[in-house]
Amino acid sequence: MPYQPNAKGLIIFFMLVSASVSSCKGFQFFEVTKTPTSIPLPTATEPPTATMTLAPTATRTPTNRDIICPPNFIIVPANPAVGTYQDFCVAKYEMKIQGQENGDVPYDPAYAAESRASGTPWKNLNMQQARDECQALGRGYDLISNEEWMTIARNIESVATNWSDNQAHDFEETTAVLNIGHTCRKGILGRDCRLDQTAYSGTGLPASTNDAEGCYGYVKGDYESSAPTLNANGWNLFRRTFFLSNGECIWDFAGNLWEWTTLYVPRAADRPRLNGVVDDDWLEINEPNSNMDVMTERFFKSSQYTLVPTAINANRFGRYHPCPNDTTQGVAMRGGNYMHGAYNNGIYALGMGYAPNSSDIICEVGFRAVYRPQEETKATDYGLFE
Repeated sequence: MPYQPNAKGLIIFFMLVSASVSSCKGFQFFEVTKTPTSIPLPTATEPPTATMTLAPTATRTPTNRDIICPPNFIIVPANPAVGTYQDFCVAKYEMKIQGQENGDVPYDPAYAAESRASGTPWKNLNMQQARDECQALGRGYDLISNEEWMTIARNIESVATNWSDNQAHDFEETTAVLNIGHTCRKGILGRDCRLDQTAYSGTGLPASTNDAEGCYGYVKGDYESSAPTLNANGWNLFRRTFFLSNGECIWDFAGNLWEWTTLYVPRAADRPRLNGVVDDDWLEINEPNSNMDVMTERFFKSSQYTLVPTAINANRFGRYHPCPNDTTQGVAMRGGNYMHGAYNNGIYALGMGYAPNSSDIICEVGFRAVYRPQEETKATDYGLFE
């Protein structure tokens, strides 16, 4: 049976690290005592919340239907190949601030997180703060791990509805692409959106409770003839919805905001590289061929990584920014955000430019909670380093 939240004080852990990514700098020490906010869990007699519409060409994978997820969480089938051995629940939406529509505010530990469609995503938190907010929801809750992220990404990759040609691509090289969510449409690099936020939305977007509205929130820019809309197959490159093999739908798994995971790899040389070169270059997500003793291929590569083109983000899987510094960098954030273009975003996109307690977060990062029903006393920690 699912466990009821157990409210108790949490003390944010001090970590002697600082932040540095491009223009990111500095950090501050802090100590906060937070009283967890309980959120209701459905009883065993209630059906799972929010019945999702299965995309027409998707094939359902059996899921443990004994799991009852919290409101606005969905069931994800486990994938031992990337390190998950039990089905789990993940927030359907990026986390928002309870009772507040605007998520772009200075961090306040008095706020509480929730998964819901309305309102802009909660940002301006570092990884440790985001994790504290997830764990404050009760026993079994945590910030999503990198293994859980990869489980969802591999699942999305396997579903035809998420591909531009409405076909799954398990065994062949293809020029088809996956949708990439809320992404800068003014240039494939996204530079114009970062230099002039008024040219685009300027923030993460709210979501919709209707999964058929995959292009929800978009408005026509002066650089395009019309705002994105879904085609006859229900697809668009900038579609914000992603379907799983069990018919569930998750919003903004690529684009909108970067999302923290619990993975922290403090040594730059332990982050996968191309030909052993430790530098600040962006790489294709499937390009690294060295420095993979700590982060092996299952930590970041797509399912069929040997069978797809190597051109710049050719299949829109997302790109990889390992970053060159020790200690002050190394937390894995995934998916990309609205200030990046089509050359960077995707479900596998991976940036590692911050430390767990960074105080200067300029990269528009949000977060997503998971609920692990099998965890009675402590959420499993899948991350390598913390």
